[in-house]
Amino acid sequence: MYHNICCKPLSVDFGLLVLRLSVGLVFVYYGFNKVMDIDPFVQTLTKLNFPMPFLLAYLEAFVQLFAGLAILVGAYTRFAAGLLIIDMLVAIVTVHMTDLLTGNLGPALMATSMLGSTIALKSIGSGKWSLTSRECVCEPSGKKR
Repeated sequence: MYHNICCKPLSVDFGLLVLRLSVGLVFVYYGFNKVMDIDPFVQTLTKLNFPMPFLLAYLEAFVQLFAGLAILVGAYTRFAAGLLIIDMLVAIVTVHMTDLLTGNLGPALMATSMLGSTIALKSIGSGKWSLTSRECVCEPSGKKR
């Protein structure tokens, strides 16, 4: 019987690696594209009456880019996932609610899927194969994994 989250089969670490890589790549892709061409996103935030749309657009783009990179390599995964959870909640409530009401389900489902993935990473962490993994003691005998 496993007594803590560190004492798990390798398949769990592999699953976390795949989850981190897929989530990280998505956020890096979208964050990078926003940083490179911020104007459409600034216009979207302006239409939604966000205060300081230019500043918030860059803040959101850099959060996606750098938190995505952190998740990708497994550095400070829980912190990065927490930032992205806030990012996705704001996106779902402001931008993607309109998508749901107009029948444009694709973007809303993508944001919801990314929210669920970041919640999982925040809850579980990065796993063994990450930049900031910690060695765990799993057995009463002191064997390290």
